[in-house]
Amino acid sequence: IAIEELTPELRSALLLQGSYHLTRGRLSSALFTKAIPGRDPIAVTRPGRAWPDLASATLPSGSGNYTMISVHLTWPTYRGQARHRDRLLDALNGIDRSRIILVGDFNLTPWSFALQDFDKRSGLTRRDRAIFSWPAQPFWGGKLRAPAPFLPIDHVYAGSAWRTVSITRGPKRGSDHYPLVMVLAPASQIPAS
Repeated sequence: IAIEELTPELRSALLLQGSYHLTRGRLSSALFTKAIPGRDPIAVTRPGRAWPDLASATLPSGSGNYTMISVHLTWPTYRGQARHRDRLLDALNGIDRSRIILVGDFNLTPWSFALQDFDKRSGLTRRDRAIFSWPAQPFWGGKLRAPAPFLPIDHVYAGSAWRTVSITRGPKRGSDHYPLVMVLAPASQIPAS
């Protein structure tokens, strides 16, 4: 489970389940995994505003270790967002990209030049295709309501070692975003279609 805006209540509820291991991110991002996480593959240097909010861990699987990353980028109107994307791309250079799963709130739509540039430079395949995930609640201080979500700003990327089994928008769970529910399997177990 990748969380981009972890609250104390959600943290407690997941840990009370008793079967999750928590990997905390820089700010409010986190990973909750059934497997015991190994080393953090992204060494955050010079913390502060230089890095995006992210949590990362090396996790074991029957087909070998893989890297899971949860990221929360700021709004594109924040002048540091481009630097955060570049910092994330630089961090990916030290990791076997074929074995990465990267998920998060990018605050960017698929048609934005910034996300298209990230798609090209990341070496990963974006697995979601216009899954509208925001807003799930009234926004702008509760003043505006949307009859349905209208921005696909949450995304799932994975390396070539993974095949997508399914990816759907989940039900409302209290966040201002709908969750994305994905099932990936090792490519070696599922033939390419």
